[in-house]
Amino acid sequence: MKKVQTTAWLDLLTYILIPIIGIIGVLNIFRTSTHIDWEFYSMFSLISEIILLLFYGGTAYYTHKRDKKAYFLLQFLIVIAAIRASIDFANTRNFNNGDNFIVEFILYFGICFIAWIYPNYIYLKKRKNLFVSRKSKDNREIQKENEESKKENKEKLTTEEEEKTHDSDEKENNKE
Repeated sequence: MKKVQTTAWLDLLTYILIPIIGIIGVLNIFRTSTHIDWEFYSMFSLISEIILLLFYGGTAYYTHKRDKKAYFLLQFLIVIAAIRASIDFANTRNFNNGDNFIVEFILYFGICFIAWIYPNYIYLKKRKNLFVSRKSKDNREIQKENEESKKENKEKLTTEEEEKTHDSDEKENNKE
């Protein structure tokens, strides 16, 4: 018996987590824009937040459509989310008194990899067949329509043959 693959986590990612991450991105844009001093870091931070927000929106859209692009976008989004969380954690400077940003970043990213990236990678890899290109969707729909029309044609031919057989039987009965 084949095990049925559920999409509960994928639905949670699509309709809950990605929008929450998007809302956090909008809040980060407002936070960054309130104390913007037009320095490189501030502008880079603001522009990167806007780009990431657009990226999250595109990922949510393609994931909702179950488009083939969504599979790769989700993989990328999961890694980007882990990197952003690792940077935020390392910036809080609570761990190791903030003395070594790189160590803090690598440590937290390792934890994120074990707890977030790898399990999601396995989950999405098992459900890769859910993500199909629009072209193949169209081809499948066309193929389905062709199969349905073939069935209808067979049924028509069968009924026509039955009618012919019935008509020829009636003619033979009338001749007798």
